[in-house]
Amino acid sequence: RARRCSQCPDGTLYSGSRDKTVLVWSRTDGSHIGTLCGHTDAVLAVWVGEFGYIFSGSADHSIIAWSTKTFEQQEVLSGHTDAVSAIAGDGDTLYTGSFDTTIRAWSASMEHRWTCAGHTAAVTAVVLGDSNETLFSSAKDGTVQAWSTVDGSLLRTW
Repeated sequence: RARRCSQCPDGTLYSGSRDKTVLVWSRTDGSHIGTLCGHTDAVLAVWVGEFGYIFSGSADHSIIAWSTKTFEQQEVLSGHTDAVSAIAGDGDTLYTGSFDTTIRAWSASMEHRWTCAGHTAAVTAVVLGDSNETLFSSAKDGTVQAWSTVDGSLLRTW
């Protein structure tokens, strides 16, 4: 059963599932192209990156980077202490939100850049603003927060 999905410009669709997998689908004919296995718990977030990777976030606290060409696991990002529930990014940075109430920023080389701590409950979404200078997050604490993508500083809370 699908939990999250993301599409790639090449005509593929990726869906995360409770069965710990990411499924790859053809948007053209709906056929199943492949299954990405590597997580040890439900996949809660999927995002197709601009640096040749598919990123999946899981209840196992990890983010896995998969090759968009071979569908092979390339890297495992760790640091969150609870489920990874949201992923967004641009050509330079990946942003992950978690039930641990934080947002982490990762470089294109998959190095941890900084952590945003401001929510008091699980982060449910992260999305970049139009200019990519601001990251917005929402959480189960009922707030939306705006963060600087330069240094992770909190800009505003609604």
